[in-house]
Amino acid sequence: MTQILAIIPARGGSKRLPGKNIKDLVGKPMISYTIETAKHCSYIDRVVVSTDYEEISAVAKNSGAEVIMRPAELATDTASTNDAINHVLQTLSEQSYEPEHIVILQPTSPLRNLEDLTGSIKLYLEKKPTTLVSVCEFEHPVDWAMTMTHDARVKFSNEASLAKRSQDQTIFFRPNGAVYLIGRDRFLVKPKFYTDNTIGYVMPKQRSVDIDDIYDFLIAEAMLKHGEL
Repeated sequence: MTQILAIIPARGGSKRLPGKNIKDLVGKPMISYTIETAKHCSYIDRVVVSTDYEEISAVAKNSGAEVIMRPAELATDTASTNDAINHVLQTLSEQSYEPEHIVILQPTSPLRNLEDLTGSIKLYLEKKPTTLVSVCEFEHPVDWAMTMTHDARVKFSNEASLAKRSQDQTIFFRPNGAVYLIGRDRFLVKPKFYTDNTIGYVMPKQRSVDIDDIYDFLIAEAMLKHGEL
């Protein structure tokens, strides 16, 4: 059976929304949503949280995840997520565990559900791309984007598109931050999630909230409270 490791990177520091990874979100810490979804996914072999914060570690363990504490040099503002992933893979390799694939699940996407996670992994295993990333549609036609000069004059990026109805516009997608899949060996050699052979798994807008600040948090909270998922 193919081994897939879920890695949840959860640094303690957050300037825009302090303590967001364990902030109470409709009755439980935000990170718990991601851990519980990963734990229920039949494709996933192990669920590991990488953190530098004891409070996050305690919550993660209580939610059923394994925890690997980051060294101090990987807990700074300049340390990258890839550095943390490498640290997890190195630590597990020393324990003789080397999964075939890894899936990165950011705790800031708590609305991602089991259907999204299972569907993305299934697509990845079927299509065998270099990487897979979850995406959602842009909320508005890209051609309606505008630039603005210093004196507030606006210009559309594609004025010809203004004659089209919104439903006739070309559909564009954006990464939503919920799911990233890559082979372990590939990551160790070339840790890039966007390549010429990357495929996208489309998630609905209502489950594509990536919590970066209090406004994103309030949207996710409202969606959960009103069951609009």
